[in-house]
Amino acid sequence: MKKLLLVLLAIIVFSCKPEFSSKNEENYTFDLTFKLYEETAYFNLRLKEQIQKSLKNKKLVNNKDVETYHQLTTDYIKYLDEVNSELIKNQNIQDFIYKYEEFLNKENVEILFFNGEKYNSKAEEFVLKLNQYRDKILKLVKDESLKQKIETRLNTSSMLIQNGEQIFYLNYMYKDQPAISVLTHMKLRQFYLLDYENEFLKNQLINN
Repeated sequence: MKKLLLVLLAIIVFSCKPEFSSKNEENYTFDLTFKLYEETAYFNLRLKEQIQKSLKNKKLVNNKDVETYHQLTTDYIKYLDEVNSELIKNQNIQDFIYKYEEFLNKENVEILFFNGEKYNSKAEEFVLKLNQYRDKILKLVKDESLKQKIETRLNTSSMLIQNGEQIFYLNYMYKDQPAISVLTHMKLRQFYLLDYENEFLKNQLINN
């Protein structure tokens, strides 16, 4: 499941960056990206079910670390959903499955996160929220392998590009990207957050 998501995301990254050469290619890119969005949303629901099942295990009931981790993740995912809603102007994504122009438009992403090449206040909040979430859950995680995954996946440091130039995290991730790619990336991030929580709960069960 993870490998499938990574392969599809790689296709999206490389297919969305260049200018589209034809309407058919544009529509194909949208269809592929939206398929990944829907599949990731499905996987997220399954992970949430697994997490809820684990939380009911008597070994984890009244475990303060578990309660804290779960609440932090729930709150942060809710925040990501709110950002998604802002990006599509509080409209239901299901109502726009075939409105290619709406979701391939890059203007909404620019307005939401950037002032030219610089972050706006929303981008600063977005990065701050991610940093705060990452740092708080890391204090609860004892397993070194899981710690490394979280530190790597939720790293917001500036990126080095081919010529050695540094570029801000959100500029690297979202600058000049169509809305559907940003929405899909955020949904994929939720998948990783839920996957890490699921792994955290499994470790807690083993240790208890």
